[in-house]
Amino acid sequence: MKNLLKASNNERLKSAEEQIALEKMITNFLIHRINEHIVVLNTDFTIADVNQAFLDEIKKPKEEIIGSHSHKVIH
Repeated sequence: MKNLLKASNNERLKSAEEQIALEKMITNFLIHRINEHIVVLNTDFTIADVNQAFLDEIKKPKEEIIGSHSHKVIH
């Protein structure tokens, strides 16, 4: 019985992980396909991701922006 419950929990975990991966893929697709400036922030207000429209506006490479504090880049 324990093995059956363990297998069921593993299947649910795998399904949840697949759902998260799918949602992340869709989010990334949308962020990078939209023509508006998009900046994705971490909870500490550092920049996690930006799209090409934003990079074109600020004329800086993505490598220079990712991890920077948003107030240093945007203002």
